[in-house]
Amino acid sequence: MEDDPVRYLHARYKTGTNAVVDWLATTARQRCDIAKVLRLETSAGQNEAAKPNRSSKKARNKKGKAHDGQTLHVELSTAELRQLGLEITATASPTTKAPEGLENALKLLEDVVRGRRECAKWHNDGEDGHRHFIDTMDQILQDLRGARWARHKDRQATDSRKPRDQLHDAPSISNTFAGLAIEQPSTAPLGHMPTRPQRNRDQLPKNTSFTLREDAEVEKRFAVWCFFKQSQDIRELVKSVWQEYLKGQFVLQNAAQMTFVAANLIKDSSIQLSEKYPDLANVEDLLRYLRIKYHISDGVPTYIECRALRGKEEFDIDQLSDLFCVRGFVGGLLLKRWYSSAKGSPEQHIEACMHTHCYHPVLQSYIELAPDLNDIFGGKGLAGLGYVDIFLLNLGDLALDYKTSTAAAMVLETQMCVSDILGPARQHVHVVLRDIAEHVEMSLGYIKGISWQTCEDGAELFPVGLTEAEDDLRQNITKAVPLKQSSYAARAELETTGVDSKYVLARLPLTAGLVSMKLQTYFHTRICPAANSLWLIQSMAHLYRALRDAGLISAVWKDMEFVVEAQGLSTLGLREASDAPWSFLQAAKNYGLAFGVSALDFAKKRRRQGNNGLRVRLPQISVHPTSEQGVVRPRIENQPNMVLASSITETLWSAGTDRVCLGRTATGTTQGNLHKFVSSLMTNSAFPIEDEIKTQWSSTKQLTPIQLLHLTKQSLDASELAMNFNYLRLYEGCSIVFSTILENNAEAVSSSQSAEGLKESQNPREVIDELLWGAAIEEMRLPRPPKACGLTHILDIATYLEAWIKKNGDWCYDEAFFMTSGNLADDLIPEKNISSERKLDSRGLLQKLENGVLEISTTIPGVSLHEAYHNLEKPRSEEEKAEKILENVQRTPEGNAEAVD
Repeated sequence: MEDDPVRYLHARYKTGTNAVVDWLATTARQRCDIAKVLRLETSAGQNEAAKPNRSSKKARNKKGKAHDGQTLHVELSTAELRQLGLEITATASPTTKAPEGLENALKLLEDVVRGRRECAKWHNDGEDGHRHFIDTMDQILQDLRGARWARHKDRQATDSRKPRDQLHDAPSISNTFAGLAIEQPSTAPLGHMPTRPQRNRDQLPKNTSFTLREDAEVEKRFAVWCFFKQSQDIRELVKSVWQEYLKGQFVLQNAAQMTFVAANLIKDSSIQLSEKYPDLANVEDLLRYLRIKYHISDGVPTYIECRALRGKEEFDIDQLSDLFCVRGFVGGLLLKRWYSSAKGSPEQHIEACMHTHCYHPVLQSYIELAPDLNDIFGGKGLAGLGYVDIFLLNLGDLALDYKTSTAAAMVLETQMCVSDILGPARQHVHVVLRDIAEHVEMSLGYIKGISWQTCEDGAELFPVGLTEAEDDLRQNITKAVPLKQSSYAARAELETTGVDSKYVLARLPLTAGLVSMKLQTYFHTRICPAANSLWLIQSMAHLYRALRDAGLISAVWKDMEFVVEAQGLSTLGLREASDAPWSFLQAAKNYGLAFGVSALDFAKKRRRQGNNGLRVRLPQISVHPTSEQGVVRPRIENQPNMVLASSITETLWSAGTDRVCLGRTATGTTQGNLHKFVSSLMTNSAFPIEDEIKTQWSSTKQLTPIQLLHLTKQSLDASELAMNFNYLRLYEGCSIVFSTILENNAEAVSSSQSAEGLKESQNPREVIDELLWGAAIEEMRLPRPPKACGLTHILDIATYLEAWIKKNGDWCYDEAFFMTSGNLADDLIPEKNISSERKLDSRGLLQKLENGVLEISTTIPGVSLHEAYHNLEKPRSEEEKAEKILENVQRTPEGNAEAVD
């Protein structure tokens, strides 16, 4: 099996320490008889596992004879390492050549000592456990530095003493370790050994390896420190990426991709920790090990007892709140800062200051009610979700779940950090969350599963208790629906009401990628919780619609206040399939939640539209009788193609043609895709890679997490292949534009040259498709394409649409914002195996078109949702807009084709 292509901090430290030990022993063997110095047995009766001659005579006599070719393993103490160092420096003189690898050994010793010192400061009693090791290694370092070797080597050794930037500690460590280029220290020591073999001065077997005797508890503490240090380095890089995004220096989807990769690196690192130490498998285990206790009053963390960690005078405990997400730190009750109120006390009380801007009473009650989420994260973790922004959907569950995976906790805290960076956009996120909690989660139930594309794939709808604040709502629901409490969404009970719930659940539009694509108001929060909130919102909205249309409930939505009227089940009755589509205002009232916005805001621009106003077609659920007596089957009309939605999600979270999948499964490490991804970065990159990293990769086939993230960022900046646009959304934008024209200018379209040959019997989807091809054929004189035309002609259409949008886009932007339906014809799905060169050639044109079609409907970064709505307001009236369209249509024959196309 291939080695992990990512080498994490603890593994790098251990490799470095082993390399130092091996270098000391190998170098000493060339200068003295270390068997005599360390009192090692050298007789033929040695065992494979030799130790310094401190064991009893009886034990030594039991050693068997080593076979030829086997490696003799010698375990050394820190004191014996000092002895080896002294033997090496004893041979130093101004005329003696310095040992091979001395310069690298000095650098490596500096890193090892510094890391151990930081770890010792982090733990309250860690200094005692690490003191002897740190002092000994530091003394060896000073001995080697003070030795007087030949002049030119002395200068090289002095260079190693130059201070290095502590802020970039992880990269500097990784670069030093990269120079090791070893898998087994005994066979590939640090640095470049002389090409001419040197004779050892001891009688030990040629194949002898040396390792350091370890204290198990000290090493465990060091591994925990390495995990947090590694996670902090990753999170700092993620923070810097989002700060660049806010400044307009980094593309949104690239920032999302970086965060996705970072989340999986944290996940993989936590898995390695739990594999080495099974008793540190989750957050609860780590809390217990670090002796952290927290106290919650009315759902709010009041103070934390931190017994194993030092106070602010020696360690900035703010770092821990940045790193570690524990019960009560999520769900709108996250700690902004920790600070010690009893410095130096064995039991420090650390006050918890909340994120007041996140706090909401509903969130507090939500946290108090939320059950375990361990089953959701168990086994799969975050790698298979496609998004790392799932935490606000399940924040309450995680807040109370002691068994939350360590990786999940770290990623959640990282995401809250990103939410803070995004500033005012965060307010919109929590408005959406509040609406979920009040109008969906608390009254209907929550979906116990998040990695599915449809309800049927992943989940049952489970009832949850309601707080006292929602008691009136619960009573109304109970009166309106003769089912138990709020559990009427459970599958078994739905079936007793005559609704084919399996059919409904299997077809709810739950693909976050497609929702994010169409509802571009949330585009800038794609990696914030809004996208997945919409995933849940729209599904619930459709389910409510199905229940109401089936006559099970009677509902009126008023400005996001969901009220179930206690009028019984027969008030509305069944809606026939032949019923006319809703008016825009009706759609706004009944579908506001599906858009995650206030119904009032959603409808206010069309409140006075009348029959001659512009209409928008929304997704519909109509009820059709089935052959089974008494059973009605809701049929969702104009629903997005699930294959398309799946493709979009896959496109958004892929690099090149392969999805980046870090992490491990029950059957082992999923290294194949990761190796391929990293290899592609190193061999097929469109950007220069540092020689040091190239050398490291060629020798070890491993990168550090920070290096991998930096290379990913460089790759995204250089190529922008899959992340800055996707072809599916391009076509969807085109469809939105032309479907709007089709609906509102039917007469003009029917007489247009570009629509020539269309039949009245064709459905709107066929008309839109034909209209697109007609535009290309008419304007660019293209031959009529075959059915499986693929991307080529879409690019031609893009060229045409770019000019059209410049003239007519001001009007269609507003309409495109409200469009939520439309399927992509199977024969128009872009080619899957398009080359990178071809993507790059067409990138500029498609990027312009994408920005043009959806620019206004995308909330400006840093602007709240309501501000964005005000920004969308146009000074002219609806009539003026319509007049402008008609004027464009009636100009000239050329203008007719231009306006309609």
